[in-house]
Amino acid sequence: MTKNDLPRMGFETHRFDASDPSTFAQAIKPGTRVVLAEIISNPMLRVTHFTELAEAAKKAGALLLVDNTFTTPSNFNPLAHGADLVMHSVTKILSGHSDLNLGYLGGKDPAVIERVLEVTKTMGLNSSPYNCWMAERGLNTFDLRLDRAQQNAMKLAQLLETHPMVTKVHYPGLESHPDHDLAKSMLAGFGTIVSFVLKGARPQADAFLKAAENIPYGPTLGDVATIVIMPAVASHRKVPPNERRALGIEDNLIRVSLGIEDFSIIEADFRTALEAAG
Repeated sequence: MTKNDLPRMGFETHRFDASDPSTFAQAIKPGTRVVLAEIISNPMLRVTHFTELAEAAKKAGALLLVDNTFTTPSNFNPLAHGADLVMHSVTKILSGHSDLNLGYLGGKDPAVIERVLEVTKTMGLNSSPYNCWMAERGLNTFDLRLDRAQQNAMKLAQLLETHPMVTKVHYPGLESHPDHDLAKSMLAGFGTIVSFVLKGARPQADAFLKAAENIPYGPTLGDVATIVIMPAVASHRKVPPNERRALGIEDNLIRVSLGIEDFSIIEADFRTALEAAG
């Protein structure tokens, strides 16, 4: 969207690396209207230097809008740390059952929220009562699901880090992660997503996915079931290969959204699929 759709609508955009504060000054300048960032990036799971980002946005006089989907309100509260607006894909971890399409946008300034509500009504973006009811149902078990999925994520990350068929694991909860210390100091939990790179290339990744027959393949996340995707042919399929690889998204990178199954089931499926990939 920042590269194609917003410029088409007349907006000038600049991208920056939220995990590298040295990139903020070049992208965020006086005249910048909105700064948009995730707390944990998709799919590389880098952690945003939020204090520095909030200061840069404030200095430029820009609104700071945070996509908190991966982090959830339980792990980080952007509004309490300097953000002006926060959004969530309620479809994912908050609702947690992959059975609705719903988003949420909240903020601190009533005047800004009133403008958001006006646009929502004018453009017909109102959420359906049924989706809202389904979201409330999912929120009843949110804390329980998040805790279990995060436990599974840590266990899977530790398993993958020692497996001979895996060359790299991306998970902020691991000490090997470049942002581990930042994540420990900033977040209440490390999240439910793990990404890893298989030894070999695309054929090994295809073999893994084919053998992981008990793990659903899908572009969503945050379900009660564990889900896998290959970002190079899913979420980032439209990014040119050279740009994708520059971001660290290799053709054999697998992203896993951990569910709430007993970990022994997840472990058995992954060991079978990793053996097939070798």
